[in-house]
Amino acid sequence: MKKKCKPKLREFMTSRAKLAEKERRNPTTSDPVYSAAEQEFMMACEKYKRIRKRPFPTCSEILAIAISLGYRKVEAAVELPTWPMRIQQDGSS
Repeated sequence: MKKKCKPKLREFMTSRAKLAEKERRNPTTSDPVYSAAEQEFMMACEKYKRIRKRPFPTCSEILAIAISLGYRKVEAAVELPTWPMRIQQDGSS
């Protein structure tokens, strides 16, 4: 026969379960507000994965997707920005 939890203990266990669930979420996709450039890139990636039947494109394939959208390297490489990076509307970071 199962014992019933005391109310305080039940509340603690529920809060721990919620915290554990929150920790399992992917922080890169929890922000539902995406810029137009981010949406365009995500849609192109999804289209590529659907057409090629590849759930996880390689780095080379991701670069090919970006190039197909018109991205070109026009400046020398710089240090990576801090995360989370927000792309501004004009395309600069």
